[in-house]
Amino acid sequence: MYNVILDQKGTTFFRKSMSILNRILIFIFIFTATTVAEVDRLFLVQDRFYSSALKSLANAGIAHPTDLFSGQVNPALTFSHHHTVAPQSQGTVAIGYGRDSIFDAHILPTGFSYSNEEGSLGLFYRFIKGKKNILQHEMTINLAGQIFSNSDDQGAVDFGMNLRFEKMMWKKRSAWVQQFLAADSGKWILEKEYESSFPDHDYSLRDKRALLDIGFFQPHILENMDFGLVIKNLLGYVWSYGNQDTIYYDTLTDSQGRDSVMIKASGFTDSRRSMRGWTKGVNRTLTAGIVYHASIGSDKILLNFPLDLEMRGLFNKKIRNRYIFRGGLEAEIARHVMLRFGYARAPGRLRSTWEEIKNINIFTGGAGLKISSFSFDFYASDKVFGLSGSFNY
Repeated sequence: MYNVILDQKGTTFFRKSMSILNRILIFIFIFTATTVAEVDRLFLVQDRFYSSALKSLANAGIAHPTDLFSGQVNPALTFSHHHTVAPQSQGTVAIGYGRDSIFDAHILPTGFSYSNEEGSLGLFYRFIKGKKNILQHEMTINLAGQIFSNSDDQGAVDFGMNLRFEKMMWKKRSAWVQQFLAADSGKWILEKEYESSFPDHDYSLRDKRALLDIGFFQPHILENMDFGLVIKNLLGYVWSYGNQDTIYYDTLTDSQGRDSVMIKASGFTDSRRSMRGWTKGVNRTLTAGIVYHASIGSDKILLNFPLDLEMRGLFNKKIRNRYIFRGGLEAEIARHVMLRFGYARAPGRLRSTWEEIKNINIFTGGAGLKISSFSFDFYASDKVFGLSGSFNY
């Protein structure tokens, strides 16, 4: 009797929640036209670790509901995971651990969801820390459900939204120095670059953020193909306090008085100031992705090919390398064992001024195991790794 009452209350809640999503979307698209504040360099460029399954696919998978943490990559996938992977359960709990090139001390994501046929409610928390005095706490509230039912030749459309609250502190930031040589053609050629620090100064940065992501997922948009669409940082408010970035230039001349060497260094001003306001289009990303499914040997081996294309800063011409490609291959053997490989052309190491970040080649791999209601996943890449587990209750 108690379960029946709980399901009725949950159904009523999700119906009311989904009924106001259209009003919220209209408000969001109108309101984001007004933006006033720049924000930090971290939350856009960091290729974040949430799901070990998706990370082993180079984070390609906004149309691939592998586990609960997929809802952090595409907000709609919290409900899609329940609907397609664990339809008999009422929800999922998950936990993970990992490291990456920036947060190289600890990354601890956790998640919980409650789901029924009307929708899903999710709650995520993540603690991340870097050895270079970078610390961040994140709390995410997820609401997802179905906005269009199945048609004769296409699957239903799921929709989700993530409201993220983040608090970041970066105590001692490093700067980068680049040395260029003058070529005969008059162009500057990069000779070397290295990282520098300021041990006697506390060039700190502190941020508090409230950010909104939305996502869509439609299975079987074409034969054997699923589709996903995500807009991250669609709307956000940021409070920031710290030393501001600056760029220094210096040149050396040869015996004939011609510029022969140029030094370009990123640094920080001694003065601190507080900034607050709505995020700009420079911080907004749009990602579209598909997953193609194929089978081998009477469905004993299922192959999934996720492909994502991410576009960031669509309304800011100053950002370089605005397009990020991610792709992968997942082989699901006997419904229990998964082998994964991924490749991405995505931003590399964090720089002081994030406009200077260049896209690099990233290769990842991993595996997964499903036993009844339990699942375990692992991924590894160059100097980074992660693992996670979940339980469908």
